[in-house]
Amino acid sequence: MKWIRVIFIAILMVIIAILYFTNISYQKEAKENANLVISLNDTLKTWKDKDSLSHAKIQIIETERTKDFLSLQSKDEDIIKLQKTVKQYEKQIKNQGSVTNFASETKIITKDSLVTDSVCGKCSFYFSNSNPWFSVDASIYPTNTPNQLNLSLDLKVKNEYSVIVGEEKQGLFKKPKPFVEVLNHNPYSETESLKTYQVSNNVRVKRFGIGPNISAGLDDKGFSWYIGIGLQYNLIRF
Repeated sequence: MKWIRVIFIAILMVIIAILYFTNISYQKEAKENANLVISLNDTLKTWKDKDSLSHAKIQIIETERTKDFLSLQSKDEDIIKLQKTVKQYEKQIKNQGSVTNFASETKIITKDSLVTDSVCGKCSFYFSNSNPWFSVDASIYPTNTPNQLNLSLDLKVKNEYSVIVGEEKQGLFKKPKPFVEVLNHNPYSETESLKTYQVSNNVRVKRFGIGPNISAGLDDKGFSWYIGIGLQYNLIRF
């Protein structure tokens, strides 16, 4: 009877441990789902720094498995585009990789004087302007067709970006919030849309397994060792 009581207590402790760790796993999954909803609904924050350079920042979308993100049903065009890119590079990013989609708009407003090559009814006009970020050369010249002019335009724009991926502290005992920020070095450019997906580094631990094991126990003959194959639940992994 003594050994039966010991075995019963041991089994009861194992059951309690399984229930405890299962509850922790459910709580963790619930938090991840809540963070996913927040990141999906996060809005783009934009501002300009003291050098008049445009910044854009948004929370990163994270899941442990790419299929969880790809299975989401969304009407957001930026999310749909991001899902297509993630699907294209799914194998390459499965080990804590990431994908970033962003679009920027470059707006150049410049004024200058036109230069003509003659003083007549049929004149040609030329315009040119440039700086480190853009160059434009334009010319307007007559044709043989009455009341018709030709326009030639050569426009070049240079864009440079810095993409920052990091984490923001959320307070004591709270998980940091992952973010992505895009800095436009071209003062004429601004980020219009930005989305990043990242495979989180919270690797899902598999507790159950089947395999060979060595165990010890008590029977009516005393302490004994056992070797065999069985189903097991791992409380501690090393």
